[in-house]
Amino acid sequence: MTTPRPWLVMKFGGTSVATAERWSTIADRVEAAMSTHRVCVVASALSQVSNLLQRALQEALAGSPASAHSEIRSRHRALADDLDLDLSERGPVVHLLDKLCRLL
Repeated sequence: MTTPRPWLVMKFGGTSVATAERWSTIADRVEAAMSTHRVCVVASALSQVSNLLQRALQEALAGSPASAHSEIRSRHRALADDLDLDLSERGPVVHLLDKLCRLL
């Protein structure tokens, strides 16, 4: 009986998930790790998006226009364009951003 490969959790966020070039680097690192490990990839917010989420909440509570939400949507759209994602690949993120807009 063979021993299963150990798990490796790889977490990326901020500037490391902000561009297609950075995602290519992530893919290379994950692929290399898969030769010796079972890999779980965790991706957190794009650079400055956590701050924008906090600002969006403050704007919503103040009843002001959701400029922070627009910036969040714009950053994700730019990354999707950079990654050359088609509409079906963008769908889950668009759905979540629409839901965020309704919540705000």
